[in-house]
Amino acid sequence: MGLRLGFIPSKRETGGFSNKSNRLEAQLVARLAAKVYQHYKLEFNVNRTLGIITPYRTQIALIRKEISALAIPDLNSVLVDTVERFQGSERDVIIYLFV
Repeated sequence: MGLRLGFIPSKRETGGFSNKSNRLEAQLVARLAAKVYQHYKLEFNVNRTLGIITPYRTQIALIRKEISALAIPDLNSVLVDTVERFQGSERDVIIYLFV
């Protein structure tokens, strides 16, 4: 069995307007989502493969923007939500942000 948990630190965004969003972290998450997509290839299922959880709604918009910029249509439908709203959902891979 491979690695079940990994921690990838992100840089703190300087000059940000809020502690509830981080553009650099959103870019990192988009790149990770693309790697998950490439790993699963034909088996990628938006309802089963990948979920992204962040504590703040302001970060959700940034993540969606960065994912959209990747031009991978399947990733635009990936569930990106807060902990409360994600509760009860299940995915093979979860990316959890701490902002």
